[in-house]
Amino acid sequence: MEKEKEVKVLGIDIEEFEQRVLDAGGVFRAFERQENILIHSDHLPDQSYLRLRITRDLTTGEESRTLTYKEFIGAETLRKNMEYSTEISNQENLLTIFEHIGWDTSVRAFKTRKSYLLRGAIIDIDRWEEDMYPDPYAEIEVPNDQKLEEIVQLLQIDPNQLSTLSIKDLSQENVEEGCSWND
Repeated sequence: MEKEKEVKVLGIDIEEFEQRVLDAGGVFRAFERQENILIHSDHLPDQSYLRLRITRDLTTGEESRTLTYKEFIGAETLRKNMEYSTEISNQENLLTIFEHIGWDTSVRAFKTRKSYLLRGAIIDIDRWEEDMYPDPYAEIEVPNDQKLEEIVQLLQIDPNQLSTLSIKDLSQENVEEGCSWND
């Protein structure tokens, strides 16, 4: 279990933002393609969710499967979740179990992620499938508000670009187009 504290940076140009991270001393961590499967259950509290993530490292070819329960704590300057994760060896059996107990796996969405480490912060640059969420953004995961302020200043991020909304909340605009986290 770990406490996650993050904020999204909306409205970025991927190449330009990535160059700012590199110019500030960012160290490359990973380049991944992820399949995210949201598991729906009426028993989960509002804004908390269960997710199976299948990650393929595009640099090494390694693949991993992680089941994560994100328990929403709050969102003031940073979105805060308690995160409980475990590695999964057989995703099909897990999904069959969920189906048998009445949990729906209605959302399967793909994204690419480039990840960097910068002064103790993790910077992830994400791009979802066009119909899920069309705009690239960055996530900044930090230990506290002070580190967030440091990174925002270092990367010269406009505070109006910062959001504590989840991808589910951000993608609500795409409901009319036939693809959403609530399908």
